[in-house]
Amino acid sequence: MTLFWIIAAVLTLASIGAIVLFLPKAETADAVAEHAADEAVYRDQLTSLEREIERGSLDAPTASEARAEIGRRLLHARDRQKGDDRGRLPSAFLIVSVLAVPLVAWGLYGFLGEPDMPAQPLQARLQADPRNDSIGNLIARAERALAADPSDARGWSALAPIYMRVGRYDDAASAFRALVRLNGESGSLLAALGEAEIAAGGGIVTADVKQRLERAVELEPSEPRARYFLALAKRQEGDNAGAVQLWNELAESQDAGSPWFEAARQAAQLAAAEPAGDAPRGPDREAVAAAADMSADDRQAMIGQMVAGLDKRLEDNGGSIDEWLRLINAYRVLGDMDKGQDAVRRALEAFPEDEPAQTRIRSAADALSRSGNAPSPEVNSETRS
Repeated sequence: MTLFWIIAAVLTLASIGAIVLFLPKAETADAVAEHAADEAVYRDQLTSLEREIERGSLDAPTASEARAEIGRRLLHARDRQKGDDRGRLPSAFLIVSVLAVPLVAWGLYGFLGEPDMPAQPLQARLQADPRNDSIGNLIARAERALAADPSDARGWSALAPIYMRVGRYDDAASAFRALVRLNGESGSLLAALGEAEIAAGGGIVTADVKQRLERAVELEPSEPRARYFLALAKRQEGDNAGAVQLWNELAESQDAGSPWFEAARQAAQLAAAEPAGDAPRGPDREAVAAAADMSADDRQAMIGQMVAGLDKRLEDNGGSIDEWLRLINAYRVLGDMDKGQDAVRRALEAFPEDEPAQTRIRSAADALSRSGNAPSPEVNSETRS
């Protein structure tokens, strides 16, 4: 705080000094003497002219012309001196004005500003924990704008991926549905909606979601996101070989550096390396069909078994950041806050040097704690580093 006022004072004084340095100076004795000398020269010229006329050296027309010219120069010199005097403000007035401006500015800042506000360095703000209010405030403002204008497709298009990023998968799915309603069906949009619904459902590709993904591929046969999750659906149905085939086909259709190439390649390798009995499958076709007739408790139990299988695989063999996020979100859907927070802890430990991954995990932890009104799990400095 003290440093701020010291710097402000130094800058103010420097500014005043620079202005005063270039203020118009009051007329000096030299300037007065210069004006007087000019007048004296012209008066001498008039005297000399009169003497020439008396001697008869000049005729009348020439003498009259010369007298008029010297008179004009003399009047011009006097007018110039008067103009300089009128255009020059009193020095005292100028100095008072220069001093008054910073004093008034300081007074207004002290009244209207916040001099006690702590510094907010850019780097610190960029590295801030995403569980703080800044992202939440941005989302809240976007939500208020969309509540006022639900037909703003650009707003939904911007907000839906943010919901996905911070682990608010149900809200992301709602946002993508709004986009489908406003913009119509497209392969990429239906695939994004399907991904959000899968994440919101704890990683399960339901029959409705599968139909949506198939529609996406029908509209855009090369849509990579839809093809990836259709392969996941086959794996959850027990068709491990079919899943591997679809993932390999997807990888072959992508450039080597593209994200879907790497995701499909890794998924195919993991699925091919596991015996069929050990694959972390979802419900088979019969179970999916029977799920519609299950009670809510039975359906919850079936989902719980699938989540437990994913948890065990990640505990034993590790996995990708997306798989850890699906596990955390699955426990959120199940309402199991304790296991969810334990999954957050293990996920952070699995990516100790990956700051982007840790940011996504902490965002998922925030969504978990909001859904259960539980405090976000603390992350020690060793885990964050």
